[in-house]
Amino acid sequence: MKKSNFAKIIKVEDAVGKVIGHDITRIAPGKVKGAAFRKGHIIRWQDIKELKALGKEHIYLLNMPENYYHEDEAALKFRKLGGKNIKTTGPVEGKTQFMAACDGFLKVDKKAVAQINHIGNIVFATMHSDIQVKKNDRIAGIRIVPLIISKKLVRKVLKIGSVPPLNVMPFKKKKVGLIVPGLGIKL
Repeated sequence: MKKSNFAKIIKVEDAVGKVIGHDITRIAPGKVKGAAFRKGHIIRWQDIKELKALGKEHIYLLNMPENYYHEDEAALKFRKLGGKNIKTTGPVEGKTQFMAACDGFLKVDKKAVAQINHIGNIVFATMHSDIQVKKNDRIAGIRIVPLIISKKLVRKVLKIGSVPPLNVMPFKKKKVGLIVPGLGIKL
């Protein structure tokens, strides 16, 4: 068995009863691409054959240090980056997505987004600011790049985003009057 700071690597045959620390993907071109096993799955004897068919001879078991978050736990905290009229989905595989909760005008604090992206180990991608969005449009996503991330970096992101950098300003219906000169007609 090999060891690292954050994971230990064991043979698949020795992993029965152990918890998988990350998703294991199955890809069959033109047929399926997705998780064959989700993180948190407890490995059973009957899983060994399938794991080997997926090319897995070893399994990484997560060794979570006290001062770190799992990617999904951190991504869940990043929901706070969505402000007015924003809803979220996830986390899935360390990613939270932000969507418009109504039709409106997207406002993005570009400076805050750039500061978050410069932290490292985090990718925060957004649509351009000052554009029209419709309800349920995906407008942004934030992803933790490694499987775990330090609590210090998460706190730094949340400090930068203490005023949410994503907001949708809903459209407001306005009455408009038009005066045609010389005709005295008001529309």
